[in-house]
Amino acid sequence: MGQDIRYKHFENIKKCFKYVDRAVQEYIESMIKLNFVDDVTQGLYETLDDNKRGNPRLSVGYTATDGKYDTACLKAILNNCTVFDGWFSSDGSGWFQTFHKVGQVRNQVVGHNATQRIEPEEALTYFSTIHDMFPQLYEIFGELKDVEGHVKMCQECCGEINKISYATIDAILEVSEDPKVNNLFLLSKAILDAFCKFAVKKFVTESYIKEKLTSEKFIEFQKKIFLTLFGALAKTKISMNEKLLSTFSKHLDSISDWSSILQPVAKYLNITIGDSLELKTSSESSSKKGSDSLVGCAFSTFLENANAKGPVKADYVYLVQLAQKKNGTDTLDSNGTAILVPKDQISYEDYRRTKKIVTPKDLLPQFDNLNGVLLSSDAFTLSFST
Repeated sequence: MGQDIRYKHFENIKKCFKYVDRAVQEYIESMIKLNFVDDVTQGLYETLDDNKRGNPRLSVGYTATDGKYDTACLKAILNNCTVFDGWFSSDGSGWFQTFHKVGQVRNQVVGHNATQRIEPEEALTYFSTIHDMFPQLYEIFGELKDVEGHVKMCQECCGEINKISYATIDAILEVSEDPKVNNLFLLSKAILDAFCKFAVKKFVTESYIKEKLTSEKFIEFQKKIFLTLFGALAKTKISMNEKLLSTFSKHLDSISDWSSILQPVAKYLNITIGDSLELKTSSESSSKKGSDSLVGCAFSTFLENANAKGPVKADYVYLVQLAQKKNGTDTLDSNGTAILVPKDQISYEDYRRTKKIVTPKDLLPQFDNLNGVLLSSDAFTLSFST
């Protein structure tokens, strides 16, 4: 019998805390060294070590062999050292509030989880909370001088967390039938597509985008956006009748700060987007899509036929490929397309002759075939503006 995937989620999130604690300790050490002499700094750590040895509640933390502190010990330093006053506030306005939220996640995952099992939706929410901490950590690091080495270590810790969380996303998507998970991942790609088109329209050339955003980097940003959106909609209940993207997309209206979500992409592209970025969704025909990203034509059918096997899925993939070719956009694809396409088929035209299918509409009647452009009644567009 294979390992319960929920236990794997538990193990992966637990691994992340090691890197979270290391990153936060880098900041704490920087602040203490800037504000205290070395002997006072060492005395503080030794006092903390003595207190932990006498307190069973703090038994998992500092060890003489590796000099690492756990989340509980780091919070104790933040709470009891005046240079960190205001890091947490009960009204949510603390200048390092996100670390408090990560501490709550740790309690839920490690302290109050006797089964050591975590459901997929919980895992994604926890990863989102952990990811949200790093922008705030980099911001407060930016107020300090001569801390480049500490910042580099934080970036390395963040990179390790990315590897763990992105691999978990892949594992969840492989078996997921949850419309919330599937739709948000597909929409994350469409949102990134739309932002790239906005960037081309306002700042850079299309060739620059293609050169900078390799397929590997694109999927990395897609997963980052996905985790942020999933965290923002963590408490939103999604019903099964919302599996169509045009219906599901209404939840994007509750996302207020698109600038923060897409700031990592903008920084990577060396563009400045300000803080007033807005996302617009609209039902538009393909002839009016212009520089917008067309969404929904193939996505909805993929979700409607999620349980289809073999030839039906292959038929779907060829329709997606045709849509890509006709609509001139790569937004219309599915996770695992390359796997689903039969290797002995060279083109959709060859496939159509073999199967005696005249138009996409003959294969899937719910599609409208408008002048050879694959379009469904579920289609809509995404576009960004400032």
